[in-house]
Amino acid sequence: MAPKIALLIDAENISHKYLPRILEEVPRHGQVVLRAVYGDWQIPALQKWHDIAEQNSFKIRHQSNASKTKNSSDMKLIMDAMEVLFRTPVDIFCLVTNDADYVPLCEKIHECKKQVIGVGYQLNASEALIRACDQFIFIGRGEAPAQSLIPLPIEIPLSLPKPPTPPAPPASNPPDIRKLLSKAFDKATQDANRWVILTALGQALSKIQPGFETNSYGHSKLSHLLQSMPDFVELQANPNGTIKSARLKQNVLLKQLQLPELRKLLSEAFVKAPQDANRWVVLGSLGNTLRQLHPDFKTNSYGHTNLTKLLQSMPDFVQLQDNGKGNDKSARLKK
Repeated sequence: MAPKIALLIDAENISHKYLPRILEEVPRHGQVVLRAVYGDWQIPALQKWHDIAEQNSFKIRHQSNASKTKNSSDMKLIMDAMEVLFRTPVDIFCLVTNDADYVPLCEKIHECKKQVIGVGYQLNASEALIRACDQFIFIGRGEAPAQSLIPLPIEIPLSLPKPPTPPAPPASNPPDIRKLLSKAFDKATQDANRWVILTALGQALSKIQPGFETNSYGHSKLSHLLQSMPDFVELQANPNGTIKSARLKQNVLLKQLQLPELRKLLSEAFVKAPQDANRWVVLGSLGNTLRQLHPDFKTNSYGHTNLTKLLQSMPDFVQLQDNGKGNDKSARLKK
């Protein structure tokens, strides 16, 4: 049976234009049995959120921000989540926000043996929130959310400020940075568990590519660049919340040459296995076909315990869906 998901959205923290993406991504992780959106609906900027949420059958939860100094809707969301936690059979809480205020809620959910999926912006999401979630889905690079605070008085500066330096454009070929990072992880000093201190990783990157700068890839710091690749890198933080070390995730690149070979093998298996009208292949059939093409095929050769996890590690290459029959899943190559 598919896991049951409670989808809770902080509308004051996330733009309404990402709701279609959220409704496309979240159901891939289970069955959404509860959906609610929170905000001070007296704010004119939230009217579009209110309308689109109503059209998609969300529970509209209102909380007035009377103090004008701190959002109150996040407290309403936390209170509702605690009630759901103890009164409703839910397996996963999906929190759509960028705010670190929800970290204690994540910890409480974990105490009750439930999972947390976070959804937010690459540049705005709190590092503490990302670490507190079992999985974090990035839906955009970042933008200013609808504000619940009263407008601040405009202060006239004594002198004109210097115009801000425009950020460097992101790299046009993202896979290049992954290859560069893989080489840097190999070159840098690792502990027994493969963790590399961020300063050592940065030094290795500079040696491999003199003049290396993270803003060439759209990020101001190395930690932010690594956070943008949760399927590729694991991060470890100090007690104060700052990231101190990183490692390649689950030996994703055990051997550099294995990944192209694996993708070629998977492509052949998808072509050979029985497909439905929409190109979906049941994972059982895909596994059988892989073993026919390559009798020695084993998913743990690529750092994963089963075929589902192996395919989940390649979101740019493969799509997965539940068939509504227990743990039965299907997959297809992305166009």
